[in-house]
Amino acid sequence: MKLFTLAFLMVGFLQFNFAQTEENLKREKEITAKTKQQQPSENKTSTATPQEIADTKEAQTQNDDEQKYKVVDEMPRFPGCEEETDALLRDQCANKKMLQFVYQNVRYPKDALDNGVEGTTVVRFVVNEDGSVSDAEIIRDPGAGLGEETLRVTQLMNEMPERWIPGMHKGKAVKVYFNLPVKFRF
Repeated sequence: MKLFTLAFLMVGFLQFNFAQTEENLKREKEITAKTKQQQPSENKTSTATPQEIADTKEAQTQNDDEQKYKVVDEMPRFPGCEEETDALLRDQCANKKMLQFVYQNVRYPKDALDNGVEGTTVVRFVVNEDGSVSDAEIIRDPGAGLGEETLRVTQLMNEMPERWIPGMHKGKAVKVYFNLPVKFRF
């Protein structure tokens, strides 16, 4: 049996978390344009009824609850380092714990081993307000089952006894995108 090495790309991890795709930028522009269209002009008077105003506020609250952030005041953390008081050390410890989790659970796919496939996979997922993981999807996949294996390990995070520490924005737990790059090499 061939031995393999799995390396977690810390630099890539940080770069992917802050990267914005063209699709996300386009979506943000559309939201900004819609918001500007919905705001009444300073020179015009609003003729909205009280019910329309209440409906608008309710819709905005629902949109805030459903919004998924890319960058927040405090990014989500893998569990296990809450006793650490220094924020930088706590983040480093959480990254190390996540790496240990990946090491313990990943299996190099047989198809990839047989065909000599190596490479970096990236899985994007959402860390929800309750610390659960959802909406996992493969962003980069060298093939031969490597992406699916990373996705499988990501979904195992919901079976852990402890949940992720959710991301915080303006003092409130929010849904945050998280990118997990994993390098497969044998």
